[in-house]
Amino acid sequence: MLVSIYAPNEPDQHFLNNICEKLLQFSNLDVVIGGDFNASIHPQLDRSSSSNPSIAMSTSSLNRFITELNLTDPWRIHNPYTKGYTFYSPRHKSFSRIDYILVSAPLLQYIFNIVILPILISDHSPIICNITPATAHAKPRRWRFN
Repeated sequence: MLVSIYAPNEPDQHFLNNICEKLLQFSNLDVVIGGDFNASIHPQLDRSSSSNPSIAMSTSSLNRFITELNLTDPWRIHNPYTKGYTFYSPRHKSFSRIDYILVSAPLLQYIFNIVILPILISDHSPIICNITPATAHAKPRRWRFN
């Protein structure tokens, strides 16, 4: 299942809780979730400054969401100590990684490339993720005379 997220700018723990409840109804499916979460998973690595007190609540909600749905952050797995940012705030003069592609843990083996591109025309960076799905087993077609 493919899900796109655009979380509110202000911390709202109900937003991710509601999405989590909906997605748990499809717990038999693997999921790829991408978008602007307006929160950081690891503020020490994902923010150039963490002076905002609402960051802790946002981080807690996002990490709970990830745990509940058994998601992984493939960019962080491939870049465990790298500071890579997806958003620039001119008002605060700060960078943060608040845009993610998160995947169900079983899908991690199919991701062979995930890259944060430079910020160009937006205040957000695009993220590119290449996923090579498992080979589908095609059933042999039955021959018939036309």
